[in-house]
Amino acid sequence: MIGVSLVQTTAMPHLAIAGVKPNLMLLVVISGSLLYGLKGGSIWGFFGGLGLDVFSGAPFGVSTLALLVIGFLASLGEKSIFRTHLAFIPLTALIATPVYHLVCLSLLQVMGWPISWTDSLIRIVLPSALLNTALMLPVYGAMNWLHRRLAQAEIELAD
Repeated sequence: MIGVSLVQTTAMPHLAIAGVKPNLMLLVVISGSLLYGLKGGSIWGFFGGLGLDVFSGAPFGVSTLALLVIGFLASLGEKSIFRTHLAFIPLTALIATPVYHLVCLSLLQVMGWPISWTDSLIRIVLPSALLNTALMLPVYGAMNWLHRRLAQAEIELAD
């Protein structure tokens, strides 16, 4: 998670497409939640958010709380249709991205930051949702590969 946090805070701003940067950490948390369930999703969300909070200039705790919410919500699909049908995996990102941004923006507003809701929705939330949706399957595929490799290594160690 430290590596993903560093990539998110250092490289992703330079990979922006039309001013919108991919949220790799959000996609990793969603994928981890779908693969590992509620407990795993909470752990992915907590440590992912903590990493972003440490390395970003945002107020401490905003990313942690927002990714904990996403980890919980995305984990609800772990044993349901979302995990078994590939078409629903990008749908999870399409729904989770606005939720993540709305939680972050709400927390910032509560902390006294001025938030232009209309501008944020049009310039950040909607384009981010589209970009993250497009990137969700490759990230999920990589996370699924890692999940299977770790499970295989665990079985080999048990033998």
